[in-house]
Amino acid sequence: MSTAGLEAWAQAARLLGQHDPVAAAVLLDELEEQAEGLAEGRGEGSAVAVQIWSTVAGVAPDREGRIHDRVLDHVRTVWGEAPTLENVPLLTAVASLLARSRPVEAAAIVDVARMYVESVLMGGAPSLSASDAFHMEFGIRHTLTGLARALTDTGVPEEEARGILDPLLHALPGGPGDLSDPDDGQADEARSEVRLDEASVLLPMPAWSASATPLWLPDLVGALTRIDASHGTESLLGLCPTPADRARTHAAAALAQADLGLPEEARKHAFWAAEAADEDATEGSPSTVRGPDGAWAYAAQALACAGEGEAALDLLQQHSKPKDPGMKAAWRQADRLARIAVASGLAEQDPQTAGQLLLPMLDELHASRKAPRGAATLLGRFAALLPAETGLRHLDAGRFDQVRQAGLSNADTGDPTSWHPESVLVHALLRIGAGEDPGPQVNWLARDLGNRGPEHFPTAALAVVHAARGDIEAAAHVTELPMEEGTRAVALAAVAGHLARIPVRPVPGADPARTDPFTRTIQDLAMRVTSYVTADERTAARFLHLSLKSDGWYHALPVLARLEPEVVVRVRDIMAARVGAEGGPRSG
Repeated sequence: MSTAGLEAWAQAARLLGQHDPVAAAVLLDELEEQAEGLAEGRGEGSAVAVQIWSTVAGVAPDREGRIHDRVLDHVRTVWGEAPTLENVPLLTAVASLLARSRPVEAAAIVDVARMYVESVLMGGAPSLSASDAFHMEFGIRHTLTGLARALTDTGVPEEEARGILDPLLHALPGGPGDLSDPDDGQADEARSEVRLDEASVLLPMPAWSASATPLWLPDLVGALTRIDASHGTESLLGLCPTPADRARTHAAAALAQADLGLPEEARKHAFWAAEAADEDATEGSPSTVRGPDGAWAYAAQALACAGEGEAALDLLQQHSKPKDPGMKAAWRQADRLARIAVASGLAEQDPQTAGQLLLPMLDELHASRKAPRGAATLLGRFAALLPAETGLRHLDAGRFDQVRQAGLSNADTGDPTSWHPESVLVHALLRIGAGEDPGPQVNWLARDLGNRGPEHFPTAALAVVHAARGDIEAAAHVTELPMEEGTRAVALAAVAGHLARIPVRPVPGADPARTDPFTRTIQDLAMRVTSYVTADERTAARFLHLSLKSDGWYHALPVLARLEPEVVVRVRDIMAARVGAEGGPRSG
């Protein structure tokens, strides 16, 4: 249900509508059913439901009137049940949505939102509820930003809108603030913390419940461990209600301990991760446990990085090929990601075993290097093996070099109309590593980005390539393109991490809280080909601070641990406050 996913679904319905209206209607009906399910759950689901309804109305004008009626009914029901600051953003989002088709209703909704915010901030409310008090501390500036947008969308003149907002800004607990971005893009520490507070109420996680845990909890635990604040992680581990959550969180702690040169601590957490993964396998179904979302892969990577190669291999061997033909594609992808992650962890201490894990993938690339379709994507697939290059060269340097050269030859002489952006991105970095100008590749990528759009292109990877090339202005331009805020956050954090020279590891499995595997591959390769470059923490901080405005701010946790460790501690404190205020999840 990401913005990119909704756009893809809507585009499919739009294209189908020209040739198969019945099939298109089925797609749109399914979207509406999902929106209804989310709306029933209230909370953050309401905002997603409104986004889905908006998407459907945009694709199918014949449904617009009915859908807008439904949106109005929903927002009135939600507000009637709970007129709180937490639900003001829903009011303002609906007002912006209906501003064109239902201007009278939209203006009335904005007025309700304005009056409620004024009653809270200007002293009209007798006493704050627990919900409003919490929102005042952590989310009010975001709420005011949405109110400002809704006022403008519903036709309120700028001067009048400013007259409404200025008193509210001056009444904020922390004093007056500016809702616009700083001109120079360099926010100080205080502004960063404010943005982090705002972002904390936008986290893409389900409402607190006995079965919910923040998607980014493992990365928070890893960041706390890296800044030697792991004394607070025990309570965070108590927020993991399932074995899979515990496995990923212990695995993150193990990787951090390994990076810090603390092998005993790393082994301890790695084995705890393996125990939790085993429990997950016992309780879960084969389709989820051994599929792309299984916790076993994270435990296997942790064991490998902690020096327990044999135990890591045992976990991989347990991941057997499924008998169900429908699950084989997911199994292959999961197996591939897990093998790359484990091989990367073993590469330095046991290069032969690392090479043996990836040798079947090298054989596959070698066999496909002369096929037109295989050659066009060769470099992109080949780059994923580079974290374990030492091991592969140890076993078969000849075939490794043949695959590399075949990929480069196709990239240099092949038909540009058959190029794939992933391979061109790798080619650009390899040219940088060879001391050559990747201008032709970068120009092609810019055109392809324009054709596909940022949501359907490896946008974050391109931003990293610009940064590796030393073109910070171009990297910033890529992150400023219209795109989903989560995608933007990944790009900003990836550039910040490159500039701060923060190493990355392969992603062992599908994880919505982390960058995608290919972006990780590009980040790692960019670090390798620019090994002579020193860290530019000042410029990295500019990208880091911008990423904190987004609901995907948690992608920046590894960079925060390096550049602003005190903010990582603040994240933990914010989380503790949220759990205490809402009676958060408890481990079972």
